[in-house]
Formats: sequence, structure tokens, C-alpha cells
Amino acid sequence: MAILSYNQDLMPTPLLVSVAAQHLGIPFPTVLESLITMGAFEAIREAGSRLPRAVEQSVSIVGTLVIGDAVVRAGLVSPGMVIVVAGTGVASFALPAYGFVNSSRIIQFAFVIAATLGGLLGIVTLGLILVSHLLPLRSFGVPYMGPIAPFSWRDMKDVFIRVVTLVCIPLIAVMVMTFRKQAQR
Repeated sequence: MAILSYNQDLMPTPLLVSVAAQHLGIPFPTVLESLITMGAFEAIREAGSRLPRAVEQSVSIVGTLVIGDAVVRAGLVSPGMVIVVAGTGVASFALPAYGFVNSSRIIQFAFVIAATLGGLLGIVTLGLILVSHLLPLRSFGVPYMGPIAPFSWRDMKDVFIRVVTLVCIPLIAVMVMTFRKQAQR
């Protein structure tokens, strides 16, 4: 959102041209397109969570595929936006705690709006506000941001493993999917 709205110079020119070509004919601005796609994805995820376990995954996957294909064919959203929202949705399943997943789903919408209003500066500003909110929090007497704040050398070994599995692997997966899509054209 931030790169498409404010910082187009950070995208390679062929990728920017491809994204702009995909957006031709879409009646909504990029922010509304992303909010519609994210809302549909969250509705499908919420509906799937209320079904029996045996059919939950099947209905969620089929529903996402059918609705994603339908909105792209109808010209309401671009294929790139569906890929980005699906990538962030899949990456959110890597979070270990269900409560954390729910709060991150809500925060995604705030980051999209911040990116639309302020570009990369909006994302950084909202990120700093979020971190400044999390720093004084304690859960059962343990600092929420520990061992990073307050810093503890003894517990840092767990941080590196979590960072790699929770941040780097989903980001790499989204980048690979995007580059494969671009290479096919």
C-alpha cells in the first residue's frame, strides 16, 4: 500500500508497470481494493472457524478460491491484490498463539490505513506507536517484550529462533510467489 501510494520509486520499473497494468479497469482505489479483499478473506476465515473441524479447511480453501476468482473476473480487485492478501493471510497462520492471531488481524487494517495516509512514514509511525504501547505491558509479571526490553542476554537465544520462523520464512514465501507470477508473464 505504501509503495503503491507514495513510494513508487522504490519498485523496479517493470514491476511497477505490471502492477499498474493489473489495476487498469478496477473501479476502486488501491486502499479500498485491499480493504475489500482483506474483509472478504476475514469473513471466509471467520465462517470457516465456526464449522466442524472436518470440513473447516476444505470450505475455507474452496471458498477463498471461488470468491477470489470471482472478484478478479468481475474486475473488482486485481490479481496482485489477491496474491498479497492471501500471502499475508497464510503468514498469519504461522503465529503460535490464537489470541495473537486475532489481534494481528485487526492491526493489519490499521497498518493498511496508515500506509495509505502516510506511506512508509505512516507504517513506521504506527509501528513505533504499537511498540511504545507494548513496552510497558506485563503478562503474569513478565515483560511482554522480554527479553528484548528489558534486555536479557540469557534469554536471547529464543529470540533468534522465533524471529526466523515467524518473520523471515513467511516474507520469503510471499516474495517467491510474487516473483514466480512475474516470471510467468
